[in-house]
Amino acid sequence: MGKLLARISGFVGIFPLLSNGNTCLSPYYMLIFILVGLRAMRNAIITEFEDRMHLGRKIHPDFRPGDTIRVHFKIEEASKGGAEKKYRIQMFEGVCLCYKKGAAAASFTVRKIGANSVGVERIFNLRSPLIDKIDIVSGGTVRRARLYYLRELSGKAARISSRRLPAGMSLSTIDPDKKEAPKKKKKKK
Repeated sequence: MGKLLARISGFVGIFPLLSNGNTCLSPYYMLIFILVGLRAMRNAIITEFEDRMHLGRKIHPDFRPGDTIRVHFKIEEASKGGAEKKYRIQMFEGVCLCYKKGAAAASFTVRKIGANSVGVERIFNLRSPLIDKIDIVSGGTVRRARLYYLRELSGKAARISSRRLPAGMSLSTIDPDKKEAPKKKKKKK
């Protein structure tokens, strides 16, 4: 306990002091305060590193649960004896059920109604290099952050009221590395 108090005494300057010069926190609470502060500092360092790692990546639009989105996802095709991997892009369109924030661990769940009224859910990692593009088809107004209650609903009961999207909002993914091809002009006959 003596070594612990010696370490804590170096941090005494950040704790509130009483009129007699002593701290108003017990050593136990001082230790908790220091450990929580160190953990928050560590998370800030990790978050800064992750942000630097994802700096030049695609900028996806800001969507939230309730929005209908279309995810363009790269799927690896089986190649016959070829060393080169081939990818095709498949679209997955549905309602965003939940959005988990984070730097590297950000993910979102999309639910669509497939054939024979069977619901299909898929969880996507937001920072995945396999996501080619995300488009916002329409906005929806909901009062929940997790729309898991939609799993039990079907038909008109599962409808989500629409909301108007802001005028300056980007509705599609912006890729800073991709240069747009010049548009071909039509020749007049």
